Parts: sequence; C-alpha cells; structure tokens
Amino acid sequence: MSATHRLISVSKYKVFLFDIEGTTTPIVFVANTLFPFIRNTLSNYLSQTWTEEQTRNDVRALREQAEKDIHDENFKDAPQIDSESQPSVIANVFYNMDKDRKMTALKQLQGHMWKSGYENGELLGQVYDDAFNFFERIRKQNSCKIYIYSSGSVQAQKLLFQYSTHGNLLPFISDHFDTSNIGNKLEKESYEKIIEKIGVNKSEILFLTDNIGEAEAAREAGVDAVLSVRPGTKPLPEIIHLRQ
Repeated sequence: MSATHRLISVSKYKVFLFDIEGTTTPIVFVANTLFPFIRNTLSNYLSQTWTEEQTRNDVRALREQAEKDIHDENFKDAPQIDSESQPSVIANVFYNMDKDRKMTALKQLQGHMWKSGYENGELLGQVYDDAFNFFERIRKQNSCKIYIYSSGSVQAQKLLFQYSTHGNLLPFISDHFDTSNIGNKLEKESYEKIIEKIGVNKSEILFLTDNIGEAEAAREAGVDAVLSVRPGTKPLPEIIHLRQ
C-alpha cells in the first residue's frame, strides 16, 4: 500500500509553525552552501578581521573549548589554538566541523561569518517559491501568524530569511525558536513550550516539517502536523501512522 495523500483545510489554524530544511528551504542548502562557505572563506575572513574585537572573542572562545577538549576522551585530539596563529584556528575549526560538533564557540564564529557573507552578497538564503507564496497568503490573513522552529540558531534563521531569494521575509515571521531556547525537536515537551510562548490553543497550530519524528512529537503535544516531501528529504514509509 502507498501512503494516503489528502488535502487539508488551513482555515482552522491561527499559527503556522515551520521547520526550515526540507520545508521552506532545500535540504542541501546548509550542507552544499553554508558549510562550504565557511571552509572556503575562513582563511580570508581571519586575515581581514584578525585584529577586530569580535574575531578575537571568537578565537578566545574556540581556544578555551580546545583546552577543555584535552580532558574529553572523544575530542582530546582536537588541535590546540595559538591565539597569534591563524592556521591553528583554521585547523581547529575544520576539525570541529568534520566532527559535526554543535558547540557554542563554533556556532558563534560561523554565525559571524554567515552574517558577513549575507550582508556583502556572497550568500543568499534559498526559499522555495511555494513556501514564499504560502507566507504571502498567510500574511494577508491578519488573524494568522507564522513562526519558525529549526535546529539552526535563531541568528542563522533570521539571516536566511532576511537575505532570501524572495527578499526580506522577516516581516512575515512573528518569532523564531531553536533547540537552545526551546529544546530537542523530537521531544513533546519542546512543542508544549512553544504552545505556552505563542499563547494560543494547541488545536489552532499547524506544524510543517519534513521529519516524521518531529511530526510525531508535535502530535503528542496536541499540535497538528503535516509532512513536507521535497527533493532530498528522507523517503516516507509506505504507511504513516501519526498518533491522534
């Protein structure tokens, strides 16, 4: 049997909660654009900003994390940083990216680099045409609001939508949530926190995501969820059961 597809009415919802990767934005955008941007421009970025306070603070945070890593069995081989050596910073950043670490110091530097890339036109946030069209449709209904919930930081989310292929979309969005201020997207409690922060009845929220586990967690919290099927998203099982 194949999964059942049906049209749903969105008129009952006051809040539309969007995931990003695979829902509003191609799932390959982060892997094929944002992360390569860091690798390809880090050396030049450090050379240009090396004496600036922001970069010095980023380097200091990376060095402090590297010093802690010495005592961590999983990361004791992390390259140590000489605060006066740009190559040592590059080696450390590439190591942590290779390990796919979600550490604050790395995210901080990446966030500053992406901000610079967006502002100078080297980066442009990719947003699906139909997602943009839906944003416009919802915005015209003054009683409805759009929120974003992604594993990417709030800062990264805002940059993507501010400098998007459809212009500045931040005015369309009421607020942003990430895993640091809300919690794991696979946990029911995270969606309960969002319900509380938004302040509407959970039956009036629709969550759009490409991840079945996230949809399940939202449904467990009483939030309706629909799955986005896009190129590059994980294939769906033949029969999908979302708990009622």
